[in-house]
Amino acid sequence: MTLLETAVAFVKSAGQPTESDSERDGFLSYKSETHAVGLGIAAGFFATAHGETQLLALVYGAAVYGKAYEASGQRRRLWKDVRSEPHYALGGAVAGSVFGILAGWLVRLAGQL
Repeated sequence: MTLLETAVAFVKSAGQPTESDSERDGFLSYKSETHAVGLGIAAGFFATAHGETQLLALVYGAAVYGKAYEASGQRRRLWKDVRSEPHYALGGAVAGSVFGILAGWLVRLAGQL
């Protein structure tokens, strides 16, 4: 199996509706995990790189307290995914914060050159 085929298989399994529908079990094996980690990464990045903490507060509230922004349609599903997979959301927020710090350092470094 080539690297591209492996990547495509990973992405397809990460989009499955439930973990039992996925061909594999583990990290990002279905869409709730993928949604939760994606929102967490975005929240952490925007909080550290741009100082925008609103998304981080919403992700934290949904993950820790089960409270979420009352939305409709697809947005409601995303917040439900964060509530069902809080460890992915919080881990994503930490990873996003690291990315945001690194991005800030790179921007400052590029400005000094």
